[in-house]
Amino acid sequence: CRVTDLAERFGVSHVTVSRIVSRLQQEDLLDTEPYRPITLTAKGRRLAMQSRERHEIVFKFLRAIGVDETTAAIDAEGIEHHVSPGTLQRLKDLTDSGLLSNGGQRNNRQPFPESTHTQSSDLA
Repeated sequence: CRVTDLAERFGVSHVTVSRIVSRLQQEDLLDTEPYRPITLTAKGRRLAMQSRERHEIVFKFLRAIGVDETTAAIDAEGIEHHVSPGTLQRLKDLTDSGLLSNGGQRNNRQPFPESTHTQSSDLA
């Protein structure tokens, strides 16, 4: 894909994309050559794969706790950038354990003993 294609797709200027491409190239994430498509370097492909994996972990967790698919996709996009590696691993472990799995439906199991639940009247 070309700079003009990216600018059109994301609704930004050619200059904005050129600056971003230049920065990513300096970080060894992209390869560019005149009249050739922009491509990811090996380092760029690894980073893209890690980002995809982070998104998938958060998305699956949100679906497992009953968040609808559309909302989970939107929320995962934001959350994935702000969650620590340790928290991400815990989300993955919990999702993979099956404890939250209910076919994407809300899990009605009580995760805490009744005595620890806050009643809505307690919040007033």
